[in-house]
Amino acid sequence: MPTQQQLTQQINERERRLHQLKLQQARQGFNVDPAITLEIEDIERELTGLRRLLATAPADPVDAPPTVTDAAGREASHPQPI
Repeated sequence: MPTQQQLTQQINERERRLHQLKLQQARQGFNVDPAITLEIEDIERELTGLRRLLATAPADPVDAPPTVTDAAGREASHPQPI
């Protein structure tokens, strides 16, 4: 299952595309290509599903601090301050 962050990113990308399509639709009026109208409908349907998934998605895992290694690639027991 995708994380909340992944779902949010997908939603943002789809919303950007939807916005551009709606601008095209508004500019072209009655002469709009039917493919634009169909894509708008498809994206709106996708967004509904993605938002539903986001509402039930598990929280993103907390990032663990990076592992500090010594020059030989072994995990350092006591990281040195920089």
